[in-house]
Amino acid sequence: MPNKKRLVVVGKLFLISMFIVSPQIFFHNSIIISADTIFHLNRFYDTYMQIREHNFQPFIMMYGFGGVGRYINVLYGPIFAYACGFLLWILKSYYRLQLVLNFIVVFTSVSATYYMLKVGGIKDKKLLLIGPTIYATSFAITSWVIDNEFLGVGASVLPLAVAVAIRMADGKRSKNVNIAEMALTMIVLMQLHILSSIIGLSLICVIFIYTMIVQKGKRLLIVRDSVISAVITLIGTVNVWGVYLILNSQDKLMTPYPYANPQASVLKWGATTGNAALPPAIALTLAFAVGIAILRRDAMNRDQQFLEWVGIGYLLLASGIFPWNDLFKILPAMYILQFPFRIAPIGILLVIYGMLSVLQNGQQLNHNFKVLAIILMGLTCVSAMDTVSRFSDALNRWNVSAKPLGAVGYITYRGQKDYAIQGAFSSRDLNAPWKILAKPIPDYLPATRQMEKLNKPGSLKNRNNNLYQMFKGIEGLYLNEDNFSRSVKDGWINIKWNQRKSAYVTVPIVRYQGTRYVLNGRSLSTNKVKLGKMGSTKVYCKKGHNELKVKYVFQINR
Repeated sequence: MPNKKRLVVVGKLFLISMFIVSPQIFFHNSIIISADTIFHLNRFYDTYMQIREHNFQPFIMMYGFGGVGRYINVLYGPIFAYACGFLLWILKSYYRLQLVLNFIVVFTSVSATYYMLKVGGIKDKKLLLIGPTIYATSFAITSWVIDNEFLGVGASVLPLAVAVAIRMADGKRSKNVNIAEMALTMIVLMQLHILSSIIGLSLICVIFIYTMIVQKGKRLLIVRDSVISAVITLIGTVNVWGVYLILNSQDKLMTPYPYANPQASVLKWGATTGNAALPPAIALTLAFAVGIAILRRDAMNRDQQFLEWVGIGYLLLASGIFPWNDLFKILPAMYILQFPFRIAPIGILLVIYGMLSVLQNGQQLNHNFKVLAIILMGLTCVSAMDTVSRFSDALNRWNVSAKPLGAVGYITYRGQKDYAIQGAFSSRDLNAPWKILAKPIPDYLPATRQMEKLNKPGSLKNRNNNLYQMFKGIEGLYLNEDNFSRSVKDGWINIKWNQRKSAYVTVPIVRYQGTRYVLNGRSLSTNKVKLGKMGSTKVYCKKGHNELKVKYVFQINR
């Protein structure tokens, strides 16, 4: 593609992205606040402070999440977290950070979808813009823009995994695996969001099996190139999977909570609220896409038809037809998925590709698809307008609500006045929000017997009760600053307090095998430090003033 044409395409994708995020430009200083907002902005604040103070510690949180020395960023998109911390250091505002991240996610999604369609042989200029717009206005991407669910960040890159699958399935190609494309796609996905990489890999595995069956003459070539890509991916993501294996072998870490009723977390066709909602406009667009692809499947070749049926299968699975509750009980490893709707982005992308293939191939076969194309353009415009409208409504909470919290679940809120949240996020002190807001989650804390017992799936009533007990325990231990003062200097977390008598005391610091302690000037071995409730630190202290200095040292063998 000539440079001028490439710039024109980039300009069009830029305008589409700007249109989708435009409400946040006009709602100046308005921020979406959900439980996931609190989680992610807090971890970005930690990397921002590390950059600002030159106290670099990639393993534990010294500033975010109460500065209790726990694992978060090291196991959850570490490179992305530092990139966002760097952006916050430049922008000096949570509003500007959220606006920029929203644009980056949307622009990445439309650009990746455009690339996917090009790989799939779509050449019509209008169709190459319609496809990315449909995907960017689906819940796959709006889950981040409107609700700040990290699914949207991973989903913005998933079109690249679908492009890998499309290339692999195409029997007309002499080479079905682009090693650099496959490896870089999986590396980026794993560095961003491990769950999204697993979802993308599931599609590639399905298509790999398909190619082994139908492309017998190229089996060895496809296997060889896939293995090379896998090796490169493992090397490029050793900081993710390698570190997790090492840390989890040293301390048994808490996993994200296994929701007991996954059947309730499926796509909601026609719904306008909720994290898995498909509003009428986008639901009708996808139904239209499926209908065209099925009724005019004669306009697709065998490989395109197979991809279309795989996409429909992913959508059906995400829509609740499959008995997810039973599967999760039979295969407990499935609990990592948590919510079945998370697999829907793959289905949406493949259905979009199938529909656009029909429209383009139909034109080449002299079929009159102009009316269908016009209807599709109208549905796409309505879907885009609907997305902008819903985004505006979500942002308007900031101006009209004294407590502008969206889908928050359980959070710690210490605001004493109305509009305290708006004041905190508008403050020049970027720590202000974390003085009144926190998300007390158990993820990656050292597991105790009590926590493991509470972390098992059960009835909805038990689940809520168990979660509440864990949240209250974490809140009481790690977010209680009444008796302790805290500071960070030269890579050490310093905690000071006064004690009435000599005794064991639970200090709000997470105890890992790599945590190092200096109590009142004397080093303590990890074996002399007890594991307290909720993975906390329990040490024997003298009467009067005490000072505990804590840092983290990573070692492979312990």
